[in-house]
Amino acid sequence: MNEIETGKQGVIFFIIEEAVSNARKHAHAPHIWVRIRLVNKGLCFWKIQDDGIGFDVEAVYRSYDERR
Repeated sequence: MNEIETGKQGVIFFIIEEAVSNARKHAHAPHIWVRIRLVNKGLCFWKIQDDGIGFDVEAVYRSYDERR
Protein backbone atom coordinates (compact mmCIF):
# COMPACT_ATOMS: atom_id res chain seq x y z
CA MET A 1 0.00 0.00 0.00
CA ASN A 2 2.87 2.35 -0.63
CA GLU A 3 0.64 4.19 -3.11
CA ILE A 4 -1.62 5.33 -0.22
CA GLU A 5 -0.50 8.26 1.94
CA THR A 6 0.76 7.30 5.40
CA GLY A 7 -2.02 9.20 7.17
CA LYS A 8 -4.67 7.45 5.10
CA GLN A 9 -3.03 4.11 5.81
CA GLY A 10 -3.48 4.79 9.51
CA VAL A 11 -7.18 5.59 9.07
CA ILE A 12 -7.72 2.45 6.98
CA PHE A 13 -5.94 0.36 9.59
CA PHE A 14 -8.08 1.84 12.40
CA ILE A 15 -11.35 1.13 10.56
CA ILE A 16 -10.33 -2.43 9.70
CA GLU A 17 -9.10 -3.03 13.25
CA GLU A 18 -12.47 -1.85 14.61
CA ALA A 19 -14.40 -4.08 12.19
CA VAL A 20 -12.31 -7.11 13.14
CA SER A 21 -12.75 -6.33 16.83
CA ASN A 22 -16.52 -6.04 16.39
CA ALA A 23 -16.68 -9.35 14.51
CA ARG A 24 -14.75 -11.06 17.29
CA LYS A 25 -16.70 -9.47 20.13
CA HIS A 26 -20.27 -9.39 18.82
CA ALA A 27 -20.40 -12.08 16.12
CA HIS A 28 -18.09 -14.53 17.91
CA ALA A 29 -16.59 -15.17 14.48
CA PRO A 30 -14.14 -18.07 14.33
CA HIS A 31 -12.77 -16.74 11.03
CA ILE A 32 -12.36 -13.21 9.71
CA TRP A 33 -11.06 -12.39 6.24
CA VAL A 34 -9.65 -8.99 5.26
CA ARG A 35 -8.95 -8.24 1.63
CA ILE A 36 -7.31 -5.03 0.46
CA ARG A 37 -6.86 -4.21 -3.21
CA LEU A 38 -5.18 -1.10 -4.57
CA VAL A 39 -7.48 0.29 -7.28
CA ASN A 40 -5.19 3.12 -8.36
CA LYS A 41 -2.85 5.61 -6.73
CA GLY A 42 -4.53 6.92 -3.60
CA LEU A 43 -7.57 4.61 -3.80
CA CYS A 44 -8.03 1.14 -2.43
CA PHE A 45 -10.90 -1.29 -1.99
CA TRP A 46 -11.23 -3.33 1.16
CA LYS A 47 -13.62 -6.03 2.21
CA ILE A 48 -14.04 -7.54 5.66
CA GLN A 49 -15.94 -10.80 5.94
CA ASP A 50 -16.61 -13.18 8.82
CA ASP A 51 -18.50 -16.36 9.55
CA GLY A 52 -19.96 -15.21 12.86
CA ILE A 53 -23.52 -15.44 14.16
CA GLY A 54 -24.75 -12.32 12.36
CA PHE A 55 -27.71 -10.19 13.41
CA ASP A 56 -31.38 -9.67 12.61
CA VAL A 57 -31.39 -7.13 9.76
CA GLU A 58 -35.16 -6.58 10.01
CA ALA A 59 -34.85 -5.70 13.71
CA VAL A 60 -32.17 -3.14 12.86
CA TYR A 61 -34.38 -1.56 10.19
CA ARG A 62 -37.38 -1.46 12.56
CA SER A 63 -35.42 0.47 15.18
CA TYR A 64 -33.56 2.68 12.68
CA ASP A 65 -35.72 5.81 13.18
CA GLU A 66 -35.43 5.56 16.97
CA ARG A 67 -31.63 5.30 16.81
CA ARG A 68 -31.20 8.02 14.17
